[in-house]
Amino acid sequence: MKFVNLLLMCGVCSIPVSGGIRGADDQKMDLNVVLAQLNSSDFAVRESAQVRLREITKDQVALLAGHAVAQPAAETAIRCVHALEHHFLSKDTTVSWTAWEGLESLLGSERHLVREEAAWVLSSHWEIRGNLTIEELRRHGVSVLLPEVASAAQAVHARRRIKQGKRPLNALPGGFFNNQVSAPESVQVFFTDKWHGDVSTVRLLRRLPGVEMQNAQGFGAVPGVGRRRFGGLNRNSQAPVVIFLIDGNSLDHDSEMWIKGVFGQRVQERGQVMLGITGSGVAAGAGCHIRSVVPFGSADAAGLMNGDVITAVADQEIAGFDDLVGELRSFAVGHLVEINVNRIVIGNAGRTNITLSIPVKLRSWQDYVHAVKSAADDAESDIVSPATVR
Repeated sequence: MKFVNLLLMCGVCSIPVSGGIRGADDQKMDLNVVLAQLNSSDFAVRESAQVRLREITKDQVALLAGHAVAQPAAETAIRCVHALEHHFLSKDTTVSWTAWEGLESLLGSERHLVREEAAWVLSSHWEIRGNLTIEELRRHGVSVLLPEVASAAQAVHARRRIKQGKRPLNALPGGFFNNQVSAPESVQVFFTDKWHGDVSTVRLLRRLPGVEMQNAQGFGAVPGVGRRRFGGLNRNSQAPVVIFLIDGNSLDHDSEMWIKGVFGQRVQERGQVMLGITGSGVAAGAGCHIRSVVPFGSADAAGLMNGDVITAVADQEIAGFDDLVGELRSFAVGHLVEINVNRIVIGNAGRTNITLSIPVKLRSWQDYVHAVKSAADDAESDIVSPATVR
């Protein structure tokens, strides 16, 4: 025990933390010595070495995955995985990415124990993986809306409508709720002219946890790994991803083809203006039935309602939802356009079908994203005011 204390006091083979980075050979030598201490028969020495692994440089972090595979002792290999987990949780995103890449490389390891432990670490921190990916995508100009952000914004929106003497969008005249307006249950990704990445960057979309959920059913939804600690399917409630390709986006051909190949029907191509409804055709040539009005969209601001049937846009007849999407492509952001709707009004005389011509000022998708994020910020700071998102 005295020898162990002396070893620790002398700081044998200490790892440089904040000073100048030494040569690669010196770094590798120091890391090898610490890893050798992980194999010590003395528990205190092993614990001290584990702590030292938390202080290594980013370049040394990149070496840990290889050591996790090469170490003959199972305990030493697992300690390397846990050290990678520690660095994955670092506030330094460059270190986090390095550790993440190391953990992902271990998913293909022939060592079952290492492969399973790495999968468990990644599944346990799915939210951090998502946040890192979204941060990197945003840095390259993509707009991302998370379900929780949309949900918080919708709550603020409903309270504002009530304060203004209006009923929430999902409330029927009798005060009942039809549940047709709900916060998007998907991660919404918007590619516009702000995008300035390349095909290698756009492939980060694969790392979104919602994408992984679609590709794997194991607990934690790590692709290719059927890990099910404690049994059961994925319990992370990871939302699927929907990609919006907006006219004028800066995606190159290869990037666009890659997105469409990976996401298939979850890719939606839209014009620059955002009406803000979900809908479908009532019958052939019968117009576009509004199933729900999206808070903060152009339709919401103009007063369109659930159940309205859009029959014409600027005197052009609308046969269905796809027809509506195509017609909107001919308009620019900020244009005021007349939209004809059939609406059922419930009054003392019963149900009456009326025809309305409603002027709608067309907003952009960027306007929508900005309004949602602004309202979500209000919810987070508990500021609820009738301020002008409408």
